[in-house]
Amino acid sequence: MENPINTEGKKITGLGTPATRASIISSLLKRDYIYKAKKNIGITDKGKFIITTCLKDSNLTDFMSIETTTLWEQKLSDNPVDFLQSIKQFLPNCIKATSIKVENYKEFSLGFCPVCKKEIRKGEKNYYCSGYKEGCTFSIWKSICGAKLSDTDISKLLSGKTTGIKKMKKKDGKEFSAKITFG
Repeated sequence: MENPINTEGKKITGLGTPATRASIISSLLKRDYIYKAKKNIGITDKGKFIITTCLKDSNLTDFMSIETTTLWEQKLSDNPVDFLQSIKQFLPNCIKATSIKVENYKEFSLGFCPVCKKEIRKGEKNYYCSGYKEGCTFSIWKSICGAKLSDTDISKLLSGKTTGIKKMKKKDGKEFSAKITFG
């Protein structure tokens, strides 16, 4: 984001300031579009879904390009009033012309409840069955013994696989490593 390279391999103006980049990354983490692993940042299945879906629409492809956002950064610094006016005209036209359908989101779904077979949803502290209103009590906590579970971990568990090795803590504070699976 700070020193992006365009499709021709040339460096172009960076996106925002370090503070705005930190805010953008924080928002993407909160919305589970990306994840952080030590010093690296990766993309989640939800993030991949958004990107692949948007890239199928030619109106949004340009909207999402580094070149476009770099050009907008330049226009914003040159004349904020003109920039705001042009964005107000651009966005409604772009949205009207967009033809995204989210019917294929199921392929990026976390999975289905092993009890009642309804879709699993992500809550604030856990993953839960969408059939909870009908009485299903299936849920998985986002953190087990101090190990945080990702959307990918949940998908693996729901499909009968195990997670990767997780660093965990016992009640007495001693650390151990384990894979998580449904029994």
